[in-house]
Amino acid sequence: SQHLHDPAIAKARNATEALHLVYQKEEKAFAAELIKRKPQGEVAPDILVRRGDLLAVLPGLDANQFDLILADPPYGIGADSGGFRARTVQHHNYSDDTTTAKKLLQAICSEGFRVSRQRANMFIFCDIDLFSWLKETAQRAGWDVFRTPITWVKSDSEGLAPWGRSGFRRTCEWILYATKGDKGLYHAPVDILRHNRVSRSDREYGPEKPVPLLEQLIAASTLPGDSVLDPCCGSGSTLVAARRLKRKALGIEQDEKAFNLALVNSQKDDLSTVAVELAPEESSLESL
Repeated sequence: SQHLHDPAIAKARNATEALHLVYQKEEKAFAAELIKRKPQGEVAPDILVRRGDLLAVLPGLDANQFDLILADPPYGIGADSGGFRARTVQHHNYSDDTTTAKKLLQAICSEGFRVSRQRANMFIFCDIDLFSWLKETAQRAGWDVFRTPITWVKSDSEGLAPWGRSGFRRTCEWILYATKGDKGLYHAPVDILRHNRVSRSDREYGPEKPVPLLEQLIAASTLPGDSVLDPCCGSGSTLVAARRLKRKALGIEQDEKAFNLALVNSQKDDLSTVAVELAPEESSLESL
């Protein structure tokens, strides 16, 4: 009962699921606190995880520093609603209404253009219903947008069936691609990307994207040593992909549980060059 202030736990479908979420949250928070207490070296870290609202954090970033914006913001499709929660294991515990989604997308396009280098690229995961609006928004911000969405095929058999047996199962998601300063890609894959989504048994975060998919996007659009910005990094898959490809990266995440996941995941595989920025009031081990 002491955890019911957390929407994820309060909206659990039953007591067993709620207890599992509590254990998972506390475990990741404890592991993240241990990472925060590690001494930081004098060399600037390659991976930085920052907790905060992207609407507040992005305007405070210095201009002209990122080679790639790679974002997976809310889609504005009500993924936080009861219908989705009944069909998923890891819930989407963030506001997913259209108004909120558009506000975040507007900031990513405009502030992303400002903080990116004179020649840079941008990928944004989105729902097909918002693609045309997002394309126009990105163009107004100064980006040159690829005319059609990139399709991610995440399964050949399993997918969400919004109409049940009366309709098709959706096994795809879409990505907007844009470039700045005519940078373009270093090598051009086809516009249909096939990577299995993270399995239910391995998934730690509702909208978690598979690392190999993010690696393909990063490898096609950047070089080793380049800087990647993920303004809503979730469980940190982009940070893991960037580290594996020897890129620098900054991840921003507002949700406490997702932030801890990102911090812990980006430390995997003996990663020693990760730093974290926290507000002064962040909790300590004694408060867990």
